[in-house]
Amino acid sequence: MGLLKRIFGSAQRAGPSSERMQVDDDSSNAQSLPESATAVASTSRTGSGRVGSPARPAQGPPPGPPPKRPPTVGFSSPAEAAGSLWAPSRDPRARPRLKGAKVVFEDDDQKLLSPHTRTDSTRIRKLKPRKYQLALFEQAKNHNIIACLDTGAGKTLVAVMLLQHFNELEIARTAAQPSSSSIPKSFPQMEAPPRRIGLFLVTRVPLVDQQAKVIVNNSNLDVTRFSGSDAHQSGTRNAWDAVRRHSDVAVATAQIVLTALMHGFLRMDDIYCIVFDEVHHASGEDPYAGIMKFHDEYIKKPAPDQPLPRIFGMTASPLKKLGGDEARISERLESVMNAHILTAPVIHRAELALAVNKPVECVIEYEPPPFYPDSRLTRAIRDKSHAAADLVPVLERIEFHTKEHGPLFADIIWATSVNELKKQTAAQSALKMINMEWLMEKAAASANRRGQLTSNSENARLIDDEVRRSFQLPETLSLTAEHVTPKILKLMQILTCFSATDESRESLRGIIFVERRDTAYALHELIKRQENLRWLRTAWVIGHGDGGDAVGLKQDHNNQEAVLSRFRSGHFNLLIATSVIEEGLDVSPCNLIIRFDLFTNHVGFIQSKGRARHKRSKFIMMAERGSDHHYRLIKEVADTDRALRNWLTDLPDDRIHDVRFLAE
Repeated sequence: MGLLKRIFGSAQRAGPSSERMQVDDDSSNAQSLPESATAVASTSRTGSGRVGSPARPAQGPPPGPPPKRPPTVGFSSPAEAAGSLWAPSRDPRARPRLKGAKVVFEDDDQKLLSPHTRTDSTRIRKLKPRKYQLALFEQAKNHNIIACLDTGAGKTLVAVMLLQHFNELEIARTAAQPSSSSIPKSFPQMEAPPRRIGLFLVTRVPLVDQQAKVIVNNSNLDVTRFSGSDAHQSGTRNAWDAVRRHSDVAVATAQIVLTALMHGFLRMDDIYCIVFDEVHHASGEDPYAGIMKFHDEYIKKPAPDQPLPRIFGMTASPLKKLGGDEARISERLESVMNAHILTAPVIHRAELALAVNKPVECVIEYEPPPFYPDSRLTRAIRDKSHAAADLVPVLERIEFHTKEHGPLFADIIWATSVNELKKQTAAQSALKMINMEWLMEKAAASANRRGQLTSNSENARLIDDEVRRSFQLPETLSLTAEHVTPKILKLMQILTCFSATDESRESLRGIIFVERRDTAYALHELIKRQENLRWLRTAWVIGHGDGGDAVGLKQDHNNQEAVLSRFRSGHFNLLIATSVIEEGLDVSPCNLIIRFDLFTNHVGFIQSKGRARHKRSKFIMMAERGSDHHYRLIKEVADTDRALRNWLTDLPDDRIHDVRFLAE
């Protein structure tokens, strides 16, 4: 414990100083829109933009002149960033140009907010673009680029500025065509040129609403969103025609856009700009790579109907795997995206360094685990269900946790996993799910068909009795080396270091990253039952897919957002999370990140470390003493990170070569 305190004491003194933090790429503003804005078939306006889904057919323009829209903040050029803005309407021929809208930059009102209650999205609306952001914006106006910047450096703001810029060009293009009212009726009437749209693509459903709100809050663009839940609406030509008639930008998961391209509902000449969030995914059979294949085919056309859409990718690291040649891997990504990787220009890199807070990194070791026999509960269930084929995956998971975390942790896995499963299935066969009786009956029935058991009900009754006696967690759990592994004990020591003073307890905002869903849930239950850690207000965040857990633990998008919202507000001060929040989701700046389970690639390292954006923050990697695997993994990620940063540092500002990009 003394060593830990010395580490934290020195880290506190060595914390970097920096300016106020810049917007993160995964920012959103949960308070910006009413609840109805997130409904699939709803549309609502907040400020200048609109988020909605094209659930209703077009009704045509309302009678009379179009309503004027208020001046709003949108940056289509450095000049506009200084305050000369205009707000486009849906009809390019009737859009009033509103000038003189004042841009409000970050001021004392923001300083009055706690740094933990100021979410990234509340800052982005009031932040003046930094010089390196404006420089990347100018490059992106003329070339396809992949912006490679640290998490928190403000890549999303550049993307919003770019969408605003190209939407202005699109309005000017369509407005230059003669309107039908100016042509004599004796002449053939020409239809107005079709509007093109911008696309903001994301990898996961929860990011659709989040990024749509970021665009709405920071531009005057009309936004439509498409996610997995909207597949029945996005899978028609009419839906995409409605988007082009009524929206400037569509925010969608990549798979939905790829499907639309494959069915001909959307074409490359319908698009003026495509933003790829977390573009490092663009390889192999990923939807990002599939979309770019359509882009490549469009390039081969002898005479495209429209100029090529601009490509803008965003990533904190182009390297998904450890090892390998960073230059070769980056060039492969550039080839797939038909774009060039750029970072902040040389003259602005000092500004970038000040904009992003760097955490103190340290490795804390723990002793290897001893051998533990099964707990009484595990032995009872194993003995009384030796023929239960359906329990094999669960028992394998219990064996893993007994070895890695101890028998007490394994018992918590039994209890918490089943209780959570019971909650999730309350509406369907809830009585059968209570205390795993459903699993036992299925297993016994399967065994009886093979002649292995003579009584299904007796097996279920014995298991049920044992489970009912054992699945009651006490309010307080004492931890000893007999019940939990040194890894668990070391984690508790680290957390105890932050309970030394009232100030350290009050200021803590942390995330513990784990690999498995049931580990997240069980750690949450274990920490909240420690008498000396009652001051911690914990919650868990996991994915909502079907894979990766033997007992079906998952968390839907609404539950995820509810937890993250309460974490942003300070109601929770410690999250235990899987990789679901490494990438993209809006999380408050943290001053403590613990990798309870180590990362498996460079992106995981960069993105989890990027959550430690608060001043004097700490990024702790837990490693087993004497483990060649852990030492090698940490060394490889450190070497990869150093090599990538050197490669980015050496990139010349003029590395972009002439290719067939959109000309202004």
